[in-house]
Amino acid sequence: DASGMRLETLAGALLAQHAHVRFSVVWAAGRSGFSSDWATMNQEQVALAGVLDTAKRIAKKLRREDRAVHLVSSAGGLFEGKKAIDSLTVPTPLRPYGEGKIVQERLVSSDQSLGVRRIYRPSSVYGYLRGARANLVSALLAGTQQAKPVRIVGALSTQRDYVFNQDVGRFIASEILSPGAVDVQTHTLASGRPTDIFQVIQLIENQTGSFLYREIDPRPSNALDTTFLPTALPPDFQPTGLIEGISKTAMAMKQDRARANLH
Repeated sequence: DASGMRLETLAGALLAQHAHVRFSVVWAAGRSGFSSDWATMNQEQVALAGVLDTAKRIAKKLRREDRAVHLVSSAGGLFEGKKAIDSLTVPTPLRPYGEGKIVQERLVSSDQSLGVRRIYRPSSVYGYLRGARANLVSALLAGTQQAKPVRIVGALSTQRDYVFNQDVGRFIASEILSPGAVDVQTHTLASGRPTDIFQVIQLIENQTGSFLYREIDPRPSNALDTTFLPTALPPDFQPTGLIEGISKTAMAMKQDRARANLH
């Protein structure tokens, strides 16, 4: 389309200004979530395919080792209901969301013309960024601040692996800057420490000194345990502990409220 052509022209002009340059495309987009249907996932796949085609046209004059595609997938979608996942565990998705993520991963990993390919599978990401999707930790912190009940999607005993958003961002940024020479690599970004929802609630109540009002779904559609072993993680990935991560999330939310009040 016209926007794709404009992007190609602009990117081509920028690349032509440098004698030696690396061109990287990062896909961390899409509106899909755990409950997405096949139509939504197919739409997302079409969008990704369009981005990859544009990337190939932009980078066609570059050496293969100077092109890279970085795709953010989903560990939760691929391994829902599995426990003690390690680096050899094979994905067995239970719903269209996970199946769609596998299709996206294969679209990238199977195409050698994309150059260096890196796939990231974050587990349950938490943290705070204005305008970003809410997550369990930020929703619970908001509940304590507003003294409003928070709806819990899942059982209190549901075990998940919570990974801090800054850790995920830092790792992916490092890979973009220095991806190495291996053609295709897949990285699971998790904490390697299972935590149930009740424990998260307790940590947040301790952090804030407030009681958290909660609404528990009597028939949760997303209550299966999904946990990872430390051996599933890249050796150079250093996850922040949950207590520290919750504290940093609470601080980010507090600072954002203070900035909003100033304006």
